[in-house]
Order: sequence, then structure tokens, then C-alpha cells
Amino acid sequence: MATALGGGAENPQLRGGAATLLVAAVTLLCGVRVAWSQDVPTREPRVIPVYLIPKDLSFDLRRLRLNVQALEDVRQWYSAALAGPTFESDPFIVHHSRHTFEEFAAHDFQDWWPLLQDEFRDRDLAWNDSADFKLLFLAQGAGGWAGADSENGGIDSVADAAKLPKGEYGGLVVIGDSSVSGILAGVCPMDGVESGTIWWCNWNTYRGTIAHELGHTWGIPHPDAFKPPGPDGRPARWDCAIDGNTVMQCHRNFPYDSLLTYEAAHFRSLRFFQGTADRQYHLLSDMLPSAIEGEVRLHRLSAATDHSGGVVWVDDPGQGSATGFSWAVVVTAGGRVEWRLPEGCATVVADVGRERGAEGDGAVEVVAGGSPLAVMPVATGWPRELVVRYCGAKTLELRSTGESTFRAVFGNARLYRTRGREPEIR
Repeated sequence: MATALGGGAENPQLRGGAATLLVAAVTLLCGVRVAWSQDVPTREPRVIPVYLIPKDLSFDLRRLRLNVQALEDVRQWYSAALAGPTFESDPFIVHHSRHTFEEFAAHDFQDWWPLLQDEFRDRDLAWNDSADFKLLFLAQGAGGWAGADSENGGIDSVADAAKLPKGEYGGLVVIGDSSVSGILAGVCPMDGVESGTIWWCNWNTYRGTIAHELGHTWGIPHPDAFKPPGPDGRPARWDCAIDGNTVMQCHRNFPYDSLLTYEAAHFRSLRFFQGTADRQYHLLSDMLPSAIEGEVRLHRLSAATDHSGGVVWVDDPGQGSATGFSWAVVVTAGGRVEWRLPEGCATVVADVGRERGAEGDGAVEVVAGGSPLAVMPVATGWPRELVVRYCGAKTLELRSTGESTFRAVFGNARLYRTRGREPEIR
């Protein structure tokens, strides 16, 4: 199995402008070793997927399920195309935007770019600030439209592949989910290469578009950019059957397309392609707790069956938007949930906020081996990312304190495996 984060100094992290970490350095307390600093701890470069819903459209769980499946299929496809390595991705964020469809669609759909960039910069997810992540927006209502950008551009020639770190930093992708709309309406097929439909109306083409646009953020242009012009001086056109069936030009043929030799070499050279097809984390809501006190809910997408719910929402009243998590641990004030773990080092990551409909002030606490590692106050506003690394504990607890009406959401709470061995999660 693949292994991931671990080793080195253990540093809790909070992401968010107003976040404060209320814990000092602790050493050898109940076998737990933890320290912290203001520096952002090293994270594996990754894709952050967002199911994006304009303010005036409604959430549909069926769309989310298809988008989750589509991205995982793309991860697996890259692993097969590169004979092993692939990119890591976080669990999906569901984001109900502060902008309406008409605002996004103004100026021939081009306003998706600046509006989403500004909205997620406010959320402390600025993709073009030497970031180590790619923001992937699968956008409801954005039509059959797709585009991508990368902070440090792409290669300018085949000779640059794997020699220049192009595409190594932040990136942004916006893809309209019209294929998903067509599939749910029964007019777009789930298999076959286009099958005679309009180009966007096919499940394979939709997944190929995700693979294609992400490829641009990793520095690879359309391969016809490197073909010499024809005898008439016009730009040469790429023929997938003759020149090569690459996803960077022939994504309508997904999953039967591939990568050209220089494309594959460039992807393998990037920090983003250090993962494998196996997931590098365990979702806490999928793990069996060893103890629960008070009111605790373990929410997971696989257990959700209704089409109107299926996520746990955290409101941001100040911005008029909301964030939903398809996997979450929800703990009412005074409650706690515990898991037993093997000894070793691990990293816990969660987006923390107050559940929609809950009231009052509160805080969350992460405890390992009986020792408090991090305490964070929770207020209205964007969920804030909490990252805690620890070693030497056999138990992990998430707690909530505050007023009786307060409910804390640990959105997409997950435990990363320690580099070097696979923990026996039970």
C-alpha cells in the first residue's frame, strides 16, 4: 500500500486569517510528542476539488456523487497512464457561492474566473500565490465550457519537458458539468466514445475533460502547438489516429487515450505526481470509533441516500455563501468521539466550522493519547483548516466545548498514513 505524510517535526497548523493556535510546545506527555510553529508545515501538493453551485441554484446529491466518481476515475487513469504515480486530491468541498448564475455567466461565461478567484482568495485559497494545490471547480450551470490556468505557465517545446518545473505551483480549473446534467436527464450516455452525441454530452468526454484541463495546469499545452505549420503556412491540426491519442488533444476518447512520451516524462518529474492509486488518508467518519460521549454524528457520502441532503453545511452569513462536506464528524458541545490507533506518527486534517442552524460560541479540541494537541475557537465565517501532526499516541479524540446549542463540524476529517508503514486502522 502507498504511504504518505510523516517524519520530521510535528506541527499543528491553522489556515485562516483570524486563526490562532492555543497550544504551546509539549514534549513526552503520555507518550505524545508534538510541537508547533507559525510556519506552514509541508503538505503534499494536491488537487482541491470543489463542487460549485451558484447562489440561485439548488444542491443535488446525485451531481456530487457523479463528480466524486469522475475525479477518482481520472486519478486512476493517470496512475495507469504513468505506470504507477498519480496526483493526490483532497475530499470534495461543496460550495454554495455568494454569486448567482447570471453573475458568473456574464461576458460569455468569462466571469467565472475572476469571481471564483476572488471568492476563494477570501477563503485563504489563493491558487496563484506560489500555492501547492490546484483548485478544480466542477461548476453546476457552467454549460459545456472548460478552461484552465497555471501560475508558472507551461513548457514551450518538447525539449523543455521534465527539464523545467512548469506547472509546479498553483493552478485553477473551471469545468461546466453539463455532461452530468445530460446524464441525469437520460440524454447523455454513460459509455462509448461520444456515441454520436454533442461533444460535451458523454460521461467519457466529461472525465477526459477533467484529465485534460488538469494536464494544462501541470504545464502541458495542446501537442499541436509543437507541430510545424503545413505547406500553406497554416497551423497544423492534430490527428489523434495518426499523431497520437493523447488526452491533451484527444480527451473525447477517454479512457482509451494515453499520454505522449514527453508528456508522461514531464508529469513524472513534478511534485504533484508522488502519490499512487491507493488513497493516502482514512476518513474518520468511515472508521469505527472506540468511544462516544454526548451527541456525535459521523456523516459520510456512502451512507446518504436522499437527493436533497447528503452533506453537512457550514454557513458563512457574512458572505452569503455556504460550505458543505460529504464526509464530516459533527460534535455537539460537551461531546467527544475517540478512535484507537496503532503507535506511530500521523497527521489529522479537517475543515472546522459551526454547523448550519447551530447557535452560540464554542471551540474544538484535538486530543491524542490523552494529551491536548490543539484548541481552536469556532465562529461564523469560512471553515478554517486545522492540521495536527503527532507521534506516539494510541488514541485520537475530537471534542467540542461551548454553549449547549453549539455544534462543531470537522469537515472532511481525515487521518494521513505515516510514511514508512501502513497503520492498522480498526
